Amino acid sequence: MWGKVKKLEELRNKMDVIDSEIIALLNDRLALVLQIKKAKKNLNIPVEDLNRELEVLQNLQSGNLEQKFIKDLYDVIFAYSKEIQNK
Repeated sequence: MWGKVKKLEELRNKMDVIDSEIIALLNDRLALVLQIKKAKKNLNIPVEDLNRELEVLQNLQSGNLEQKFIKDLYDVIFAYSKEIQNK
């Protein structure tokens, strides 16, 4: 039993590392969103670009993830990005 609990702890620790990496990558993405905001403002183009969103979704390889999950996840990411750009 102890070995199984230890294995579970190891798996959870690995997941914690991955979760931290995901947050770090989202913060990197946010930094780029802020740069894009400035570029769009300078070019006087709208924040929302549905063609770009579709392009991003088409470029993502899902591996074992269901495409619906990826779309739902990126809908949240896109919405947050647009909210930041509209501030």
